[in-house]
Amino acid sequence: MTNCKLKNNRLNINKIFYILENNNKTVHPIANTFFLSFYLISALVCCTLLIYSYNRKEGNRESSIKKVLILYFGIILIFGLFTGLRETKVIQPMGRAYPFIALYSAAISVLFFHFIFLLTNKKQKIAIPTFNYTLPGVIFIVTAFFFYLLYPRIGSQKELNQYMLPYFSLYTLLYQMYYGILSLKYILSYKKEIERRNIEIDKNINWLYSLIVIKACFILLIIFQIILGYSFLMLSASYILSSFLFIIVLFNVLEKNYYFLPHLKNNTVLAPTGHIFHESYLNEDVPQSDQKNVIFSQKDFENYFHEQKPYLNPIFKIDDLSLIFNTNRTYMSKFINGTYDMNFNQFVNSWRLNEVKELKLLTLHKNKSIEELARLAGFGSLRSYLRAVKAASEKQTTDFNG
Repeated sequence: MTNCKLKNNRLNINKIFYILENNNKTVHPIANTFFLSFYLISALVCCTLLIYSYNRKEGNRESSIKKVLILYFGIILIFGLFTGLRETKVIQPMGRAYPFIALYSAAISVLFFHFIFLLTNKKQKIAIPTFNYTLPGVIFIVTAFFFYLLYPRIGSQKELNQYMLPYFSLYTLLYQMYYGILSLKYILSYKKEIERRNIEIDKNINWLYSLIVIKACFILLIIFQIILGYSFLMLSASYILSSFLFIIVLFNVLEKNYYFLPHLKNNTVLAPTGHIFHESYLNEDVPQSDQKNVIFSQKDFENYFHEQKPYLNPIFKIDDLSLIFNTNRTYMSKFINGTYDMNFNQFVNSWRLNEVKELKLLTLHKNKSIEELARLAGFGSLRSYLRAVKAASEKQTTDFNG
């Protein structure tokens, strides 16, 4: 009985959409062109104004935000123009473009998250994990491989749509949901960090929540499309929502309605349970007992490296360092990663590289080769020194580009 009711409800909903669609056949082309034009003009204006306002002298993160948004709007504009030409039948429907449509869907989801990531990131490192961009590429290659194997066996465009639309709708839904939830997580963490540090800002950053609301509406539209099938009303709603999202983003970025959390330079401490926190403020995630009883602090740690120079030993290991500070290698590794955004080897090599620079300035070593200086600084060989130089250079470039 319940199944019959659900089936009848679904039929009634489909009937409503069918009536709306068929009673407005003359309106559809005009309305569709209007909403698509508004969508494209919004993307074009946003992209143009961001390019015009781009200034290389701006801060690293500000310029990175604008670069990401220019790419975001640029991709949307190109795909939107292609859609417009296809809708107006200037070009014929291109069945072979399905893998590229999937790539586009993933790319704009990642770029939107990248924008949120740059705005709300509370760490010193502002580089987004690379897998966010590599995964869509891998999925595109796999999808294209199977699609082009299947394509010759499918006859008409209608049959092709029946095969591919459910897959791409589900694919888009999963991407939108994943990056929507991830963006919300970053925004909430960002707001919580501002409150925790008792920072008073004169910017209204609540507009970030409106972006998540619009993303949630997109997800609902995709779900309706999967359940009910393609609808002109849903397509129009997506164009309108996108245009509002573009306008909100552009206005607040140009008005600089955001606040970058400064990286804490205060003393970082390691608690007996492995918690890491800053002495400058109380961390509610860390028990009070841990905040009173710490194993060692960042100042103690750096003073030890300055005074004792343990990195001069080529076989210096994390176990040796853990033993000195009366902790285990897991907590020590966590402390170095959380405080310096490096692993143990990168951290020790950074001290060795600085040592090489200091040795070069001494007249005592002016005739020594770079290999000799590298060995004096704690490197086991010239090759390990060159690897460390390359790794440090790549990390610096990644952090700078965001």
